Amino acid sequence: MEDQSEEQSIRSIINRLQRIEGQVRGLQKMVQDGRDGGEILTQISAVLGATHRVAGAITSYHMQEYVGDGSLADPETAAKLQALIDAFTKLD
Repeated sequence: MEDQSEEQSIRSIINRLQRIEGQVRGLQKMVQDGRDGGEILTQISAVLGATHRVAGAITSYHMQEYVGDGSLADPETAAKLQALIDAFTKLD
């Protein structure tokens, strides 16, 4: 059985994906309604940012899962892992 923090991480990722899904539905409606292109592009930028952040959350979750609990007890190792996660999430 997954522990509480894993369940929270997965729930958080699912919640983010559901919000993105809602944003995309809103974009579809904006296009159907013939809204201003600038407004649509602003919303597309928001969706891209949200998608990027959820990709970072998934990367972080899986990297921590693969490293295991033991090595994260060392603050230096934990800091290096966080730096690596941060670098991955900055990639476009």
